[in-house]
Amino acid sequence: MATILLHLPPIDQARVLLDAYYDNYTWNHDVAPRAGVQPIFDRAYGLGQNPSRVHPQQLALLFIILAMGALHNPALPPHDPGAEHHLAAARWCLVKGDFIGHNTIAGLQALVIMAHYALETEKGRNGDSAWPLWGLAMRLVTAMGLHIDGRRWNLPPEVAEERRHVFWECHTIDVFQANCFSRPSSLRPEHIDTAFPGGGERDFRTLKFELCRISGAVLDQAMDVRPTAYSAIDALYERLCAFERHIPFAIRCRTALLALPSVYADAESAIRDSPAVSGQLALTFQQFTLALNVSEAILFLQRPYFVRALQESPQDPTRSTYAKSYLAVVERCNVLIEVVGGLYELYPTVTARHWFFWYHLFTAAVCLGTMIILNPTNPLAGLVLGQIDHSIKLYSSVLRDHATPSLVQNHQWLLRLRARALSKVEHAPPPPGDEADVDVELLGWRTRLVERAREGKRATTIRREDDSPMSHGPSPASIQPQPLVPLAPTIDQVLQQHFVDSTPQRTQDPATDFLLHQFWDPTTLLESREGAGGASNWWNTWDLGLPDLQNPM
Repeated sequence: MATILLHLPPIDQARVLLDAYYDNYTWNHDVAPRAGVQPIFDRAYGLGQNPSRVHPQQLALLFIILAMGALHNPALPPHDPGAEHHLAAARWCLVKGDFIGHNTIAGLQALVIMAHYALETEKGRNGDSAWPLWGLAMRLVTAMGLHIDGRRWNLPPEVAEERRHVFWECHTIDVFQANCFSRPSSLRPEHIDTAFPGGGERDFRTLKFELCRISGAVLDQAMDVRPTAYSAIDALYERLCAFERHIPFAIRCRTALLALPSVYADAESAIRDSPAVSGQLALTFQQFTLALNVSEAILFLQRPYFVRALQESPQDPTRSTYAKSYLAVVERCNVLIEVVGGLYELYPTVTARHWFFWYHLFTAAVCLGTMIILNPTNPLAGLVLGQIDHSIKLYSSVLRDHATPSLVQNHQWLLRLRARALSKVEHAPPPPGDEADVDVELLGWRTRLVERAREGKRATTIRREDDSPMSHGPSPASIQPQPLVPLAPTIDQVLQQHFVDSTPQRTQDPATDFLLHQFWDPTTLLESREGAGGASNWWNTWDLGLPDLQNPM
């Protein structure tokens, strides 16, 4: 062990990395609170009057925290090589400590943070490393009995509380990531009786754990091989909306509320019901991230029925049986884009280091862009193009100081998507004007979405090719002719989805078709058990005869 201790960085540098981890990362995921890690740090560096031996698994925890601190230290370049050095040391310590045969809280914490680390790196974007680590961590959770509350075994209160905290952090990330990957989670809710940690106050962490329970129900219906009644989907949607309405005032996100015209008919009411942005980094990120997590869960729930609405009534999905799902997805994509944009404006250097913000920004833009590719006369086309432009601007901005390969590739894909959507709009006939049979409430929802976008200057003015003068409203300065980088063979590293082989309808824009397959195939295949969806180019039904968009703009 003396040899591995030599791989620790100098104490001053280690303190900086420790601070970077706890300041810039643990506002969200804090499986190993600083109160428990600081004594390990002190012993590892021989501080204090009675230094004692540090267990290898505790050293693994310290090393992986230093690695994450290196990734989230704005003073260091993205993916600083020192992070990989600390990761290698953490792995060695886990093996040396026999973490499989000898289960400890510290070893479990190290494993979970290691999975987070994997997803934050370029080679781990697809989750091929992170997902098995989280699964292994959940096996250790059940092996250690953390899913059973410590009060059953009369454990000391402080031990029972630590176990509760570690369990809910592990279980929550397992459920959230399972939804992202469209895979089953490790534990069913009926197998859990561990209480929430804390004194019962509804702070950010308790709210996150409450949302985990609802997200677990969303995941269960998505993974169920049996058909799900639409009424059950609607009930889950109302449950998520009720959770959102009852978020305590101090933790609400004003930016998200302003993007919810279905709840707040005017901006004044959204401002009244939410606090102004504070100067506290952790609180601000918690407000914005909780809002993002709610909208993310709604997106996972409603996206298959958004597809059905587009298939059933492509000219105007508000006439579909699934119109409510369609508008919910549009609205929540709008929230995701506004939340990421708002956070980046407030804390650009910290936001740039958190991949999941950019992942959700990208997926929201792709989801919206699909609508216009399918039906360019959609009444929401201006809103959609405006939000795609906004997303491209955000990517262009972050690339100036944080040009990682995955961000560069996402940016290029969005340029392709915008070019495809804009070309569809240019060649589209005038939209039909008959809205006599549209539900009044849904029509009002759609109208408020458009109006709110105009108030926020997010809508793009649509002019078709026979209009004069030819103008498409504000276009991001970043959209300039530029050589595209070679497309990676596996865009699933960006989308965290799996490509499914199919026989797509031939188009003149295969690159964007490939992107859309990556995005939509998991959703449509899950729904194909009910006789809907499928892996064909359903978005491409009206997309024949377009000019080649391989080199957009």
